[in-house]
Amino acid sequence: MPDQRVFPVRTAAMTPDGDGLEVQTRTLDSIVDEYEINRIDLLKVDVDGYETRVLRGAENTLRGRAIRHAIVEFCDHWVDRSDGSSDCMLGMLSAGGLEQVNDWIATAFAGPALDRMFVLR
Repeated sequence: MPDQRVFPVRTAAMTPDGDGLEVQTRTLDSIVDEYEINRIDLLKVDVDGYETRVLRGAENTLRGRAIRHAIVEFCDHWVDRSDGSSDCMLGMLSAGGLEQVNDWIATAFAGPALDRMFVLR
């Protein structure tokens, strides 16, 4: 059976009172293995502070350099509140051969954003 776990969410980053939820999750690595995916053209991650956990669940996929492009929206404040680390995330992306790029075209049309774009070197 694929890796399916229920993770208690201690504090959803955007909730003021700290009430947690339990949600069933799967790692990206388990899905990649189950469906024998060998390439991901674009990975978009926007999970309000839990980006570190998502990337930890994709470490094998990242190390295998299967992800060609990634857009990760994160704010250091919310990542820190969710027991994550921006440095850890950037390290995992870098270990996967992804480097951050500045997309002046997207910025010109949409304005500055929290999205950070990465491409496979």
